[in-house]
Amino acid sequence: MNPFLQQYLSLCSCGSLIADSAQQDLVKRLSEIFENLHSPSTSFIGKFLKTPQPKVTHGAYIYGDVGRGKTFLMNLFYSCATVTKMRVHFHEFMQKIHYERHQAQHEKDPIRRAMERLCSNLSLLCLDEMEIKDIADAMIIGRVFELLFSSGITVITTSNRHPQELYKDGLHRDRFLATIDAICQKMVILNLNSKEDYRLRKRQSMPHYLAPLNSTTQQEMLHIFQGLTDFEPESPLRITIWERDIIFNRFASQVLWASFRELCETELAAGDYLALCAHIQALLLDEVPPFTTWQKDLWRRFILLIDVLYDQNKVIFIRSADPLSNFLDLSHDWSFELGRTYSRLMEMQSW
Repeated sequence: MNPFLQQYLSLCSCGSLIADSAQQDLVKRLSEIFENLHSPSTSFIGKFLKTPQPKVTHGAYIYGDVGRGKTFLMNLFYSCATVTKMRVHFHEFMQKIHYERHQAQHEKDPIRRAMERLCSNLSLLCLDEMEIKDIADAMIIGRVFELLFSSGITVITTSNRHPQELYKDGLHRDRFLATIDAICQKMVILNLNSKEDYRLRKRQSMPHYLAPLNSTTQQEMLHIFQGLTDFEPESPLRITIWERDIIFNRFASQVLWASFRELCETELAAGDYLALCAHIQALLLDEVPPFTTWQKDLWRRFILLIDVLYDQNKVIFIRSADPLSNFLDLSHDWSFELGRTYSRLMEMQSW
């Protein structure tokens, strides 16, 4: 059994993942691609040479409604793969292609040069949320996929649309039809047509407040982060405000996992929290110390943080030394503000 299939079945058996028949059928197909990718007989020599390299499959195009698990399965595939690989959002990938193409505009084949710079050492490329809306993308994506296919790179991509629906009603769409044909002929087209929105179901079932600080709640926090991000690889989040950089280390899929120290024990203000909200949909606030140890400035920043998150309709998950009910036992000069914060935290647990 390959690592991808083994990890999927393990998540199902421990209850971290609720599988259905549509998802299981798709996993079987992806498992075959995973084994082909790691087969020792698969050759990646001569990437981007003019002679196409033989390949059992060129990858998979996974489409379906939002929240059905497309990105999760792609991320799981990616995390288990032990080849040279890259995972990137489709629009970010195309921005890089356009940039590198511009840099090579005086060469004979600028798109080939761009692909060499970005993908020459890859065996696996995962593209999330493929959507063609821009004519500039539509006019070059065919050449991009042609080079990917001929190089022997396995491509896994997700989309909300069947390939035949890409760039529908777009300008000069007739020039894009050959690209659709190539995708349908050279990639396995997989429809994840689960009836339930698992992303919404998972979020609604997650505890929004964990206490106390121990190994059990730490593991629960990890499960929440993995559930919200669909196992997307973490990367730092850098926010620049007035030439000042704020960097957080644990960020994926618009979900930030940060400590109380990072957000409330540093000199951050309302503008910083508002800038943060422009980048996230959910915050995991970890390692909140006992309430009785907080100084006035910590209370001020914490209340401000919750106010901003509430006003910006962001979801928050907290792991704290104290239960939330301890808020009601505090004797503080800011009793009104504390009461409002408690009320908002209670309301936000239903979001």
